[in-house]
Amino acid sequence: MTDVLRIELNDLSPKTENPWAGGLCKPTLATDAATRVLQSAVGSQDTVNVALQCYYSPGAFCAAHDVVLLQLGDERRVGKIKFFFETDNISYAAVTLWEGVGQNLFNPTGGPTAVCEVACILDTCAYAWRGSYIAVPPNTCWNE
Repeated sequence: MTDVLRIELNDLSPKTENPWAGGLCKPTLATDAATRVLQSAVGSQDTVNVALQCYYSPGAFCAAHDVVLLQLGDERRVGKIKFFFETDNISYAAVTLWEGVGQNLFNPTGGPTAVCEVACILDTCAYAWRGSYIAVPPNTCWNE
């Protein structure tokens, strides 16, 4: 028993540069129409699977309609997950981006939809309606 307890997590699989890359939960094959659009969005010719839930880092799970904090290039953005898809062994999220209006308030309507790798998701966010805007309290990821 004590030998089993001494095994480290990284000893369970061969060493790789990226030992964990996220993953879709209960993926299904995309329709032909969706496949064409999603392949075009990311420049793929491979099969496309879609899902409503995904692990974006070890133990970190999010689902469609969750509000998330994203790192898009050098900019941090808040948005709402629409769905996830995977092609060429890369997991992506389709996210409706919210425009900030100041004081941690966001306009949840009319924002653009972005496609990003799930690795861009930093955290899920709590939120509350404040009139026609959404208030998203700052979390620890915002200042890293």
